Amino acid sequence: MSTPPTSQVPAVIGYLIDTFTAAATLGQATPTVAIRCGPELSGDFTQLTLFIGVDDPTSLEQGSPPTGATADQAWVGLGARARDEDLTVYCTAEAWSGDVGTRAAMNAAYGVVAAAEALLLADVSMGGLALYQAPGSTGHTLKWQQGEGGLAAHVTFRISAKARLNGP
Repeated sequence: MSTPPTSQVPAVIGYLIDTFTAAATLGQATPTVAIRCGPELSGDFTQLTLFIGVDDPTSLEQGSPPTGATADQAWVGLGARARDEDLTVYCTAEAWSGDVGTRAAMNAAYGVVAAAEALLLADVSMGGLALYQAPGSTGHTLKWQQGEGGLAAHVTFRISAKARLNGP
């Protein structure tokens, strides 16, 4: 007998990573958008990155952990055999242009968000993990960061979904 999941958050994050990595418009695009799980860092910094499960990739540098996801659950029906879960995964698109100009970095970061949103709208059930997700992406916040590679634009957004967790 298999145990039902406590939350769909890990499965949804896995789905997002796999879907975005395989997409011709993101992970397989030219130039490639690096898809990172959480605040995963490497020495290989690309000009375009999509962090899945990160509301602020710079927060670790400031000594506070980024928020990756949130979820609330409610019992469904009599007998408490199923729960509905409203979940949110935070993501951040990062782009830097290598110079001090802001417009190119901003447009590139929003381009990454648009590509992610198009994939979300193509499968609103997230491969059957969710009852639905809408409206694709929401809660966009634009932030700037000056670093060694030039000015970076960060667009943080949320992916929200409703999942059904069935009991034993």
